[in-house]
Amino acid sequence: MKFGKILITLISGLTVIVILNIAALAQEAGLYDAPPPEGTSYVRFLNRSKLQAPVVKLSGVAYAQTAAVLSAYNYVKEGTIDVEFNTQKLSMPIVAGRFYTIVIGDVVADLKPIAVLEDKALVDASSHSGLYFYNYSGQPVDLNANVNGKSGPVFKAIASGATEFKEVKPFDVAFDVIVSGKTVASIPQKSFVRGSGISIVVTSTSDSVAADAIDNTVTK
Repeated sequence: MKFGKILITLISGLTVIVILNIAALAQEAGLYDAPPPEGTSYVRFLNRSKLQAPVVKLSGVAYAQTAAVLSAYNYVKEGTIDVEFNTQKLSMPIVAGRFYTIVIGDVVADLKPIAVLEDKALVDASSHSGLYFYNYSGQPVDLNANVNGKSGPVFKAIASGATEFKEVKPFDVAFDVIVSGKTVASIPQKSFVRGSGISIVVTSTSDSVAADAIDNTVTK
């Protein structure tokens, strides 16, 4: 098996040498390589509620949020859909071929416990992967990347409730979540694969923050 050295400019001038398995770049088709079935969109759920398995209904169809933080995408028919959670309800139009994350919040603390985000799709899925970042920690955070012992900023001062996105080259990388210059959560090494994506979700805990990294997938 042959290995090659690929020079990757990570973010904000951080340049690192990453040893990649060149054969791995010829991956099978990823999530963003092909559109969903005709007339459908991708819809997933981000759980910020205190419930372990909240149930969300989309136009009367129940989806149990069994993932701790972020579910896989589901194929949902395009058009205007009704989103129901607990006693809350809203209507939203979804467009075929696009990606959506429905954020389920705290029905007591949040004025709007249902929020709908449109996620960006990869522009160049043939050679890139997607990094999706969601901050629900209640405070601004930075995200740093660590590759081969070198660290550099990916996102800086991301406000609570905000999201960010970047296309990156396929590589292996770990992350640190920074608050006021201090590392408060770390994410072990993840492998970015062309045509696919990874979502990082930062949430609050009783005394600090937690960070989860989830591969973007679709329910078959």
